[in-house]
Amino acid sequence: PSPGEQDAGRELGPPVKTRFAEIATPISVLVGGRDFKGAAFWGHRIANEAPNATLTLMPEADHFPM
Repeated sequence: PSPGEQDAGRELGPPVKTRFAEIATPISVLVGGRDFKGAAFWGHRIANEAPNATLTLMPEADHFPM
């Protein structure tokens, strides 16, 4: 495997999922009411933990709201 492929799926240390509070850039998180459960979970978590995040819930949208 290429150098990038051998690291695919490996957690960064410390895991990114524990570092959302460090994100200084404004984030707009869109979650569809019919989105995948995992995507909705992470969307809500990022919006709650990142200091400059806003959450928009699109009740009739799925994962691809276009």
